[in-house]
Amino acid sequence: MKRAPHTAALILAGLAGLSSGCGTNPRPFDPGLINHVVLFTLQEKDDIAELERDCDQFLRQIPSVAVYACGGHYDTGREIVDASYDVGLYVSFKDAEGYQAYLKNPDHIALVEKWKTRWTDITIYDIENQ
Repeated sequence: MKRAPHTAALILAGLAGLSSGCGTNPRPFDPGLINHVVLFTLQEKDDIAELERDCDQFLRQIPSVAVYACGGHYDTGREIVDASYDVGLYVSFKDAEGYQAYLKNPDHIALVEKWKTRWTDITIYDIENQ
C-alpha cells in the first residue's frame, strides 16, 4: 500500500503541536534524535484495542524509549490525512544506540512475534531529528 511521502512528517508535527501547546512548559518539544513511526493495518478490526494494550504493555517501559504514543487514527475531517491504518505507534530515542537497544529488546521482539501474522500491512518511518 503506497502512502503519501509526507505522512510521517504530519504525524511528528501533530505530536509536537500537542506537546508544545501547554503554556507552562518552558522548553520546546524534543522528540529525540531517532523517531520511529509505525502504522498497522490489522486483519481483524476487533483486534485494535488488544494491539494498543500490548504496545502499551510491551513497549512503553523499554528503558531507551524517550517518548511514546500509541492509538487509533484521529479523524480531523481533512482529506489529505491518511486514514488507512488501524493503529499508529510513535516512539522516539535520544540516540541511535537507544534505538538499536529497543529493536533487540525481548519485549519488542515478543510484540512483533505475536502480531506479525495479524496485520495485513505495516508501514514504518524512521526519522532523524538533527
